[in-house]
Amino acid sequence: MLAKSSTANTMSIIQSIFRVDGGIHGRFNPQAPIAYAIGIIVRIPFMNAPM
Repeated sequence: MLAKSSTANTMSIIQSIFRVDGGIHGRFNPQAPIAYAIGIIVRIPFMNAPM
């Protein structure tokens, strides 16, 4: 079972996700999905599945 302070900390982290300013996680970063898409595109030549 989680300690009381750990549970309170988890709840504050979850609540911070819904803050307008992004809370501890920050706002939307447009570079993140671009980097994710590039990573997928780079893997395409190495896929062995037949189309």
